[in-house]
Amino acid sequence: MNFQPKWSRREFLAAITIAGAGTTLMNPLAAWAISGSDPEVARIVAATIGIDAHNHIDVPLTTAEVPGPDIDLTSEMKRSGLSAICMTFIVAFLKC
Repeated sequence: MNFQPKWSRREFLAAITIAGAGTTLMNPLAAWAISGSDPEVARIVAATIGIDAHNHIDVPLTTAEVPGPDIDLTSEMKRSGLSAICMTFIVAFLKC
């Protein structure tokens, strides 16, 4: 007996997408964390090296914007669990 599936890949993907959306609509709170932070998760994050290699920290581009935004970078990195970040700085040459 040779079994040939009746569904195409598109039909299969559409069916599982609809099923997933239906499940989410029936219980939307299941997609959100209800309780506070888990101490075990905080311990794992603290023991992990995390590096943000793509960020959008605003850097002043003109002297009128200096000193730039007031960001407590150390606290934000600790809160997010990052060990390092790679930031891009643009150096502009002004005509005198």
